Amino acid sequence: MTACIFSRPKTAVSGKCMKGIFPVARSVLSVPEDGKTSRGSGSAWMARIKKVSGRNCNSGAGVTCRNKHRKTIRKNRKRSAMSRIKWALILFALSVALMYGAIKPTYGGEVRIRLGEPATFAFSPSNYSNLVFYSLIYENFFYHESSGRLRSNLFSNYHYDNSKHTLTLDLRRNLSFSDGSPVTPDHVLKSLESFISRNLLGARKLGKRIRRLQVSGDSIVIELAYHLPDAVFLLAVPELILQADRDNVFSGPFIPVEWEQGRFILLKANSFYPGGRSYLDHVRVIFNDESNPDIFLSTPGRFDAEQFSEYNAGIFQNVYLSFPGDRVGENTRMALFSLFREFFLSQGYSELNALTTDAESPVTINMRRLPLARVRSVLRSSRIQVYLQSSLKREEEQLLDFLKTKGVSIQTRFIEDGQLRNFMEGAHVEYLILEKVFQQRMPLEEKVRRVVSELTFGRFNAQYLQLINELEEVSRFNSDEMLLDQVAKIVGRIIEEGFLIPLCQQRYSMFANRRLRGFYMDLYGRPLLQGMYLP
Repeated sequence: MTACIFSRPKTAVSGKCMKGIFPVARSVLSVPEDGKTSRGSGSAWMARIKKVSGRNCNSGAGVTCRNKHRKTIRKNRKRSAMSRIKWALILFALSVALMYGAIKPTYGGEVRIRLGEPATFAFSPSNYSNLVFYSLIYENFFYHESSGRLRSNLFSNYHYDNSKHTLTLDLRRNLSFSDGSPVTPDHVLKSLESFISRNLLGARKLGKRIRRLQVSGDSIVIELAYHLPDAVFLLAVPELILQADRDNVFSGPFIPVEWEQGRFILLKANSFYPGGRSYLDHVRVIFNDESNPDIFLSTPGRFDAEQFSEYNAGIFQNVYLSFPGDRVGENTRMALFSLFREFFLSQGYSELNALTTDAESPVTINMRRLPLARVRSVLRSSRIQVYLQSSLKREEEQLLDFLKTKGVSIQTRFIEDGQLRNFMEGAHVEYLILEKVFQQRMPLEEKVRRVVSELTFGRFNAQYLQLINELEEVSRFNSDEMLLDQVAKIVGRIIEEGFLIPLCQQRYSMFANRRLRGFYMDLYGRPLLQGMYLP
């Protein structure tokens, strides 16, 4: 090992680095101004000794005085030796610290992360827990870093042509999926088309701006409808992932190898990951408290700060009760609202009396709650089947116990997130419970726009489209008063229609064991484990 530590000013050693040893500063007696250093040089040396001894030897016996001088010299030499030892110990400690810092992270080990159990490996990012899970097995097109820059493991370059209004993505060569099959531009193109077809605000925003998609050699060319030099930032969303054309083939840093339902999913490092192999050998995603997790989601401020670091996820999750079909009677709406709000509050959720958050909304939604006896009376006369997003399946057992305890007969059915829109168009659904994830930093108008565009289903008609367009126009004026007025108008319309009621809200912090190294979270509150390692 080559190490270089300067114990004196650099000029004293001319910046040279010695191999295998560390130069140690020696403690030496000061040289007299006349340059004489020999003991026999006379008065200069004797004056030095007198100064050290603190006595004038001319006044005492010669032999006794010389003996005392010798003792003083021996003491000084002892001090010098001790000083050298101290310096050696200090430099040794510094060398160890430098060596430790220079050691590269080692490969191996397993980290446990506690999340809600997904319904499938097929991508369905309806809630925060799913967003985190799918980020482990699927690769995003781009990552939006906290510095504002974009980073990608899939593309070597991207460039925008001002004259043609085209965004070109150059695919890196020799990329592979988890089974070793090559990643082609066609896979990227189909993944992009799949994203645009989703019932998501980000997908709609991107889709409205794209005129044509095509493959040109190793590149994907996105022809835009108009000049949009920052179009690449529309691709930096967590729902836009690289997918293969076969099931159980993945593109992320880890791949599933074992799933014991109700307990855990074991993931192993993907040796073909475009960003390079993870330092960790395995990630165990656990769904219960059988073993202690290293990383987990929870409400803020609940765990020991000495053992765990707490990170603000920047995410909140809302649960809504929706009535997509024909208008439902007022009593039925209030009965279902009273019943399901009580259930979710018993599971640790917080009340929600606004379309987005209580703090930022200009309109408060107050629904009258019915007592249990009245709820039973209203619901007893109807055969009710409530549909729920599959991401809420984690609550199924507790929900069934709750309904049984309350003496209410309600059938429940879970719908896969990816099939929700098609199911809604082909089936008569009267009652639906679903959840949406929002970023806290997302502007209010963006959140409202997302609720309207993603949750109105068949009701998204010309009137709602006009309200959304007006909201976009108002947001450009930079007037909070005008913005809040327009939001209030939209919320009022939704309340008047009576098809969507906010039930509750869940806020999250991410907790990570302090022993973990290289822990990092992106702007969407997801822990990126590819660079994490164990000490």
